[in-house]
Amino acid sequence: MNDIMAQSKRIAEKINKQLPISTLNKIQSAVVNINLPQAQVETAIRICNEHCQEMSAAFESLHGVYSMISDISEQIQEMNRLIISDIQNALKCMSQWNLDSIKYYRKAVDRYLFFEIADEIGLPIYLECDTILQDKLIEIYRENNNSCNVKEMRCVVMNYYNKDYIESICNGFTNLYIFGEERIKLLVDSINVFHLGYYGVANSSFVNQMSGMIRDIHKELSVIHKYSKAEKNEIKTLFDLKCRDDSEKVMLLEILCEQNRGFLLWYRVAKFFLKYTYSSKEKYMDQHPKRHMICHGIQTNHDTREMSIELVFCIDILVELAWRIQKMREENKQMVIDC
Repeated sequence: MNDIMAQSKRIAEKINKQLPISTLNKIQSAVVNINLPQAQVETAIRICNEHCQEMSAAFESLHGVYSMISDISEQIQEMNRLIISDIQNALKCMSQWNLDSIKYYRKAVDRYLFFEIADEIGLPIYLECDTILQDKLIEIYRENNNSCNVKEMRCVVMNYYNKDYIESICNGFTNLYIFGEERIKLLVDSINVFHLGYYGVANSSFVNQMSGMIRDIHKELSVIHKYSKAEKNEIKTLFDLKCRDDSEKVMLLEILCEQNRGFLLWYRVAKFFLKYTYSSKEKYMDQHPKRHMICHGIQTNHDTREMSIELVFCIDILVELAWRIQKMREENKQMVIDC
């Protein structure tokens, strides 16, 4: 089995335990205060060069009067040259670090913070990292004394996913051959029902089609990599699952295990689906739509726009995974042709 997911799980848990958000905020605040504007760096380098020239001129005049110390003068000049060179290199390195490394560090911290916010407000918006939505939620977090205002943040998310945005998600899956025409039509019809405000009906259709989407993606993956019994058991052990090998939970985890980039994102996706969307327990039904409970008629409170939007997030994640597996399949075909 691809051990990316196992490593992801261990790393993510270690980060969550040893690097809490409060620590990241303190580090980021300290780093942000480091500022070496390029103009000041260049001025410092110029001043160092001028002093070096003055010192060199002074030693040259002394050499004419005091020949006995000419050797010392040359040694001092060489020392000055080396010192100035080191200062110049250090300043350049610091300037580059200030402009590039801190920017990269802040981006990584913001992503991690965004994932934590997503978990806190209970919405699988992980694909929205590095977007306007991420920036807005982090802004609210910091304005609220580095804590989540769950109600306000969820409201922002609901408003962000307007009709046009949801239509763009719809356009994403209509161009995927993995799902087939019949599946795509059912998904489009479900989105249309959602737009009409029949959220309960839409959600009943969403959860059924999500199951089919997972099976479609898994079928495509099996052409590239068919998981053995041992590999499936390894996955179930890793996530403490007690279910059949052909369950959609195992299929989804197999798909996630094939993702070799963004391991923290996909690890959180796995946690969310297993804890909420695909959990067969009644816990969390007051806030989350649960596939098992809806399909068996147990959960009847899912006639809300918020629950519909949450399922749209899940569909968007499956669409992204479908694109990735489809690309892997195409690349695999090309490798066979090249051989």
